[in-house]
Amino acid sequence: MHITNDFDNYDKIMLSLKEKWILHRILRKKDVPDDFCNAAQKRMFLQHGLICIVQEQNVTSTGKVVPDASSPKFIQATDKAFRYFLYRKENRFKGKFQVIIAFIALIKSFDKEISWLFNTIIDLISNL
Repeated sequence: MHITNDFDNYDKIMLSLKEKWILHRILRKKDVPDDFCNAAQKRMFLQHGLICIVQEQNVTSTGKVVPDASSPKFIQATDKAFRYFLYRKENRFKGKFQVIIAFIALIKSFDKEISWLFNTIIDLISNL
């Protein structure tokens, strides 16, 4: 039994075409600079868990790990971004397989008529 929570509910993630394009570029490039997308897009991606911000870290003398302010920040796509695109691709074809099979069966049922029409057109063209 698979328990779904809001964190994995991909139907609630509504991205514009531009946002999908940006996220896809981040996914393909692996690491992009922090200024690759604007603050609103970055905040939205982070809210849904689609990206993470990566920065070098330093260990203080007390043993606490803190981000290195002098190092550049990078954006990386998370595994959830990859799964989001897979989910969207799967949903695009969901329920369409039966329609394609029905269409092929319809064409196949008119096989004789299509063949006759094709041969008639070929005969007409050859007689010109």
